[in-house]
Amino acid sequence: MAAEPQPHALAGAVGTLQLAIVTDTRDPENRGRVQVRLVALEVELWAPVLVASAGNGYGIACLPKIGEIVALGFVGPELPLVLGSLWTGAAPPQPGAAPVEQRYSVKTPAGTELRFDDAGSPQLLIETPAGQRLRLSDSGNGLLRIEIAGNTITVDGSSVRVQAVEEISLSAPQVNISAGQLKVAAGMSQFSGVVKCDTLISNAVVSASYTPGAGNVW
Repeated sequence: MAAEPQPHALAGAVGTLQLAIVTDTRDPENRGRVQVRLVALEVELWAPVLVASAGNGYGIACLPKIGEIVALGFVGPELPLVLGSLWTGAAPPQPGAAPVEQRYSVKTPAGTELRFDDAGSPQLLIETPAGQRLRLSDSGNGLLRIEIAGNTITVDGSSVRVQAVEEISLSAPQVNISAGQLKVAAGMSQFSGVVKCDTLISNAVVSASYTPGAGNVW
């Protein structure tokens, strides 16, 4: 671990902004600091990271990674602050892609992304590196779409659609379905237990046994 520089070595940096490279993020005092090496002065020091909120047990944690270029400001020779990170030609925000205005995103080094897109119909997108996605959009009358391994749940202004690759399971002590009309299209529908209905209309009934009741034609 590099020794802390003497205050006089940083006297010329006070009141200026300096570029630095992050060299360590394991703060021995657990104060949310990172170790940086000043490009111009060739000295290393520990500096806290400026965030939008920081308190006892809460706040926004977003430390720069080792190797990132950061901008340093100095309150005094003994109090440098990491103001933020900078993209460079060697580390562009979107390799091989042109920047898009009205698109704001947070993306982790592993590839998990939270994106706000105001171009066209405003939408919010959450996506994992494996391609699992959640999209919330103002398109049409509104749209919510969840995609996981080929399974999708889509909610728009007039309908809810669930599509599964293999199986949909619904389990509860009681399930209530209320609809003006219920359609089931299946090669075979199988029920266990007792099936009770007020009126049964059928082209054919096939059963090993049948007991007629009141109103049945024998």
